[in-house]
Amino acid sequence: VQTCALPISDVTHSHYQFTVTDPKTIRYGLGAVKGVGEGAVASLMEERVRQPFADLADLCQRLDLQKANRRTLEALIRQHGVHIVHARSRAPSGRSV
Repeated sequence: VQTCALPISDVTHSHYQFTVTDPKTIRYGLGAVKGVGEGAVASLMEERVRQPFADLADLCQRLDLQKANRRTLEALIRQHGVHIVHARSRAPSGRSV
């Protein structure tokens, strides 16, 4: 049986630790991203339970700055953790903005 690890974290689905999404897939944990702490992930998870993030601006506005700071957000962006949230906003050319 082959197992596949999803290559990126996703603030809309990932947890702090790696999680099994189905018998063949493991979702990358946000805690594995250098510079992202457990408190920041807990804060993100609480917010997304209340309402999914609409886009990057929504994520930034709702982020608890006591638990997550600019460096945390930059680490997630560098690691593509907010790529899926941001992919909903499309430029006229069809490319992600």
